[in-house]
Amino acid sequence: MKSKVDIDNEQLMSFIKEDVNCYNYLHVTDSEENAKNIMNTGFKYTDNFYKTVDQFQDLQFITLNWIRILRKDYGDFVILIQIDKNLLKRNGHDIDTLAGDTIQERGEYVYVLPKEYVKGYFNERTQKIIRNPYFNPKSGLNK
Repeated sequence: MKSKVDIDNEQLMSFIKEDVNCYNYLHVTDSEENAKNIMNTGFKYTDNFYKTVDQFQDLQFITLNWIRILRKDYGDFVILIQIDKNLLKRNGHDIDTLAGDTIQERGEYVYVLPKEYVKGYFNERTQKIIRNPYFNPKSGLNK
């Protein structure tokens, strides 16, 4: 008999593997409102993109399990960000160059990675995947 985590991982892994020529990043948040906001307006981060996401490149169940267990206290909504590998190579793997807007909030600069790089999110409570209709991991590749 499979555990709930195994079943969730299969669904989430299938969702991730749909776009194979992408770098994958996972971010966990505590509310569906936050997840929807990220999907509709973009992913905001300060200082360093890699401090707020887990890079998930090996596409192994054990790594996905580890990330989900490690981040479970942050919430039940796993956001998937995918960026085309060619786009990042062209930009020297600098995520900040893809950020559309830089805004200032509470004295800090905040980068906004456009919503086109947010594939959607996985709801741990319902085990459902919510897809982002704006998703386009190659956004900006032809610029």
